[in-house]
Amino acid sequence: MKPVTLRGPGLFISQFIGAEPPFDMLEGIAGWAKALGFKALQIPLSDPRLKDLAGLSEPDALARIETVMSKAGLVVS
Repeated sequence: MKPVTLRGPGLFISQFIGAEPPFDMLEGIAGWAKALGFKALQIPLSDPRLKDLAGLSEPDALARIETVMSKAGLVVS
């Protein structure tokens, strides 16, 4: 992946991950963040609280992250 100049704002989502939707899945948090005007997310890859990433191998988790972020119109920071 080629580095891209990022024009914020961006958000580190670790502090928002929780047990209730939309904060229990990357897809939910991405939609929430996009609606608030964020353009990028910093994602903790190994956080087991993200139900849609839990238990995936690193390559599978990265593929899932790319898919979710692309659908939401966000980038990973």
